Amino acid sequence: MPIPDSALRCPQCKAFQNGQPCRSCGLPIAASAKRCPECRAFQNWRANIPGGEVVLAMIVSLISVLSAVLPAAYKAWNNRSDAYVRVIGHALDGDGNAALLVLVGNNGGRPALVRGAHLVGKGLPIGKTPLTILDPTQELVLPTKPTMLRLTTLDINTPAKRDALLALLPQGTITVSLDVEETGRLGGRFVRQQSDEAKGAEIEELVRKRVTP
Repeated sequence: MPIPDSALRCPQCKAFQNGQPCRSCGLPIAASAKRCPECRAFQNWRANIPGGEVVLAMIVSLISVLSAVLPAAYKAWNNRSDAYVRVIGHALDGDGNAALLVLVGNNGGRPALVRGAHLVGKGLPIGKTPLTILDPTQELVLPTKPTMLRLTTLDINTPAKRDALLALLPQGTITVSLDVEETGRLGGRFVRQQSDEAKGAEIEELVRKRVTP
C-alpha cells in the first residue's frame, strides 16, 4: 500500500519502515524497541535470560540436589574426631583433694580418647608436671558430648617453696596439655596434643597441698 515517504509505520499493517524483525516472532518492530509489542519478547540482553518459570524450575531442582548431596558430603568430611580443650577452673572434693577442671569437647563425628595430661608454668618456676585423671570413665569424649576432666597431681615440678610459689601465681599462667587419641577420616588413629592456657591462680589449691613449705 502506498505510504508517505516520511512515514515511520504503515497506517494499514502497522509495520515499521525503519525497524527490524523481532528476535522471536519475526514481526517488524522499531529499531529502538526493547520489547516486541506482539510476543513481548525482549530484544536486548534480557533476551538471553530464560523465562521466570524456567529459572524457578532450575532453582528448585538445584535445591533438591543440594539437599540430598550436602548432608552426605558433610558426614564424609566430618567422619573423624576433632577434640578441643578448655581449662574451666579448680575444685576441692569432699576429701579435700584439689583438682583442675578441664573441659574436653569433640566437634567431629568419631569418638576421641584422652591418653594423658600435664601442665607447665609460663612466667612461673614450674616444669613439666604430669597430671592424673581422677575419673578414668571421663577419658572417652563422644561427638558433641563434652566431658569434664578432674586433673590432679601428687608432686608439682618446681624448685620453689610453697609460699614463694603462691606469691608468684598471680603474675604468671599455666598451660595445660592433653594427649588426645583421635581418628582421621580414613580410620587411622593418631595422638594429638591439645592445650589451653589459664591463670596461675587456678592451681593455688594444688600448690598448697602438693608443694613443700
